[in-house]
Amino acid sequence: MKKIFLCLFSILFLIMCSSNQNKFIELEDAMDILKKNDTSTQKMSYSLSDCHLFKQYDLLHTDHKEIVLTKKYKNIESLIANLDENLTNYIKDTFGIKTVIDFPVLKYENRVFVNMFFSGSSYSFIIELKEPQKAIITLIYFIWDSTAEYREIKEIDSTEIDFSIPEEPAKYDNSENSNHNLQVFIGQNLKYPETAISDTIEGTVYITFWVDTLGFTYDHKIARGIREDVDNEALRVAKLIKFYKPAKNNGNPVEDSYTSPFRFRLPDAKDLKE
Repeated sequence: MKKIFLCLFSILFLIMCSSNQNKFIELEDAMDILKKNDTSTQKMSYSLSDCHLFKQYDLLHTDHKEIVLTKKYKNIESLIANLDENLTNYIKDTFGIKTVIDFPVLKYENRVFVNMFFSGSSYSFIIELKEPQKAIITLIYFIWDSTAEYREIKEIDSTEIDFSIPEEPAKYDNSENSNHNLQVFIGQNLKYPETAISDTIEGTVYITFWVDTLGFTYDHKIARGIREDVDNEALRVAKLIKFYKPAKNNGNPVEDSYTSPFRFRLPDAKDLKE
């Protein structure tokens, strides 16, 4: 009887492990599946643009919320599998939605890219397990009723592009503060639309684009916008950007995608008077 019990327990454990593994897919594996255009072998609710945003997460990591969890988690898989109460309460209170995750979840290191669908709308978050009892959540997409504009952004032709992660990413300049200096350039060139100021509109626009082997940028797209006047200004400035160094693989220049935030913050009332 003891042997039978142990055998049944082992089978159940293996089933649980297998089920948990099926809930997560590594970033590089997802890119490989999408590159081959073979989503039949793996249910995929992610696009190539999602993968690129996930890859550039450190640049997106601006509009986020730090959450203290109800208990300690050893890894990001256990956090998502158990759906910590504090995490789900934050999502419900902030966005008014239930935490209904569409598996499999895109995973990279200690973070996941989570899609949620509720009442005809799509929500996408990046959730990072920062510490055993601390998580950071960042809203990436909020799409009402999956609009045609969103589908156009998501449906990128993957047959002619190499989506492997380069050994050396593209650099805006030759300094150690390349990313910061890019943000300085963006801030110096952004012109806050008067219509947005009068309507007290502010926020962050995310633009995805490609950097070619000479450092020029092209194929600029709005990954996450605010509204037309602000989005168009972000696109205008994005097209001014040129990189000092392109991405490299094995020492050879390669094209690579890049996502950058364009922040619009309203000036103080005192500054407006001046």
